[in-house]
Amino acid sequence: MIGTVGGTVNDNYRQLERGVFTLEGKIGDTWSWDAYYQHGESRVTTHVLNNAENSLYNNATNAVYVTPGNVGASGLPIGTIACASPTSGALIPTCSPLNVFGNGVASPAAIAYVQSAAWSGQDAQTAVLLESVVSASAQGELPFGFPAGRVATAFGASYRSEGGDQIATALAAQRPTNFPYGNFSNFSGKYNVEEGFLEINAPLLKDSIVKSLNFNAAVRVTDYSVSGTVETWKFWLDQPCHG
Repeated sequence: MIGTVGGTVNDNYRQLERGVFTLEGKIGDTWSWDAYYQHGESRVTTHVLNNAENSLYNNATNAVYVTPGNVGASGLPIGTIACASPTSGALIPTCSPLNVFGNGVASPAAIAYVQSAAWSGQDAQTAVLLESVVSASAQGELPFGFPAGRVATAFGASYRSEGGDQIATALAAQRPTNFPYGNFSNFSGKYNVEEGFLEINAPLLKDSIVKSLNFNAAVRVTDYSVSGTVETWKFWLDQPCHG
C-alpha cells in the first residue's frame, strides 16, 4: 500500500475564563465611587500533526543504490535503494526511502519514519496567558471653591499584571529546531503596570467679566515594570462660547 506525506495540520484547543467583581456607591450628595477586580485566563493547546522531522526527512529523501562500495556493515542487499546520511554518506538500515515525486507514491514505512515523533502528537505545546486588574476611582465636589462654584475633582488608581507560560512537550523542548513547523520551546514572562490619576475642575468666574471661565488640570503617573515611570499632565483655561 502506498500513500502521501500530506500537509502539516495544527490541532488547536482554546479555553477562556474571565471573572469580574464590581462595587460602587455614593458618599453624601456629591460624591460617588467605584472599584472592580477582574481576572482572566486563556489556555491554548496546540498539536502539530503530520509534521516531518527535518533530519529524518533529509535522510529519507537522500536515496541511493546499495553497491559493494557503500554497503559497509549495513547488511542491505546489493542493488536495492536505501537511505544515506546527507553528511557522511553512510547507509541507514532503519530508514525507508521516501519518494516525493508524484501523489500516492510514498510507502507507509517511509511516512512512519519521517513522522515518527510528530505522528504521535508529541510536537505540541500549551500556552497559558493570565491577566489580573484591580482599579478604584472616586469623583465629587470639594467643600471649597470660588464664587463661580465649588471645585470638582476625580482621582483613582489601578494595578494590572499580565503573564504567560509556554509549556512544550518533552520531545519538542529537546528538539527546538527539528521540525519545519511548530518548533515549540519552554518560556515564560510577565510584567505589571501601576497607575494613578488626579483631575481638577475649578470654576473661576461666572456671569461677570466673562460668561464663565474654568480652570482644568490633570496628571497621570504610570509605572511600567519593564520600562520605568511615565508622567503626563495638562493645564488649561476653558471659556465656553455662547451664541
